[in-house]
Amino acid sequence: MGRFEPTRPRTCPGNLSMWTGLLSGYNPRWCGIWGQILMSFRLLRPLRGHSWWVSMGDPAYTEYLYQRVSGTNGTRGILPLTMDLANPSPGLGWDSNERLSLRDRGPADLILALVLIHHLVFSCCAPLSLIEEWFVGLANHVLVEFVPPTDPMVQKLAMNRGDEHLPYNLEVFNLSFEKPFEFIDKTVLPNGRTLFLCKRRGE
Repeated sequence: MGRFEPTRPRTCPGNLSMWTGLLSGYNPRWCGIWGQILMSFRLLRPLRGHSWWVSMGDPAYTEYLYQRVSGTNGTRGILPLTMDLANPSPGLGWDSNERLSLRDRGPADLILALVLIHHLVFSCCAPLSLIEEWFVGLANHVLVEFVPPTDPMVQKLAMNRGDEHLPYNLEVFNLSFEKPFEFIDKTVLPNGRTLFLCKRRGE
């Protein structure tokens, strides 16, 4: 296989310090990064030493990450996976237990849902209310990036959608997520997107 160079990160590298700042003092044991692509290998470094699984929709990027974390000098404890999060693989192998389903791999202590939920809403037609229910069953804490309707990517995804499409705005996001989650912290990024650190109620 030839050398694979990852695509340019979709989020400004300067945002790295912002999300790591939200997680300062927090010690998750079992974590996951979910997104269309892994935005930067540097996302894995601030919490190095903890267990991660990474789900991406790009097999080439999964291979690239595997090459980075495997071998003598690689970063241990990271399992790169290629998975359609809207249609995840079930348990496979003998008695469906050799390769676990996404839900059976959890619950995670923390999931980083970056550059994700607007794709689930507009590309997969999943309402925010179902997305928060999904997160509740998979993680104790979620760091979720909300991309506002004014963002160019959201406008592109919504271009062929009518006003009757699933409601998508900050108010609906807050109403959906505040029921099962407690908002611990948030920060607004320079590009207008917002990071929310959420803790599942009762934890």
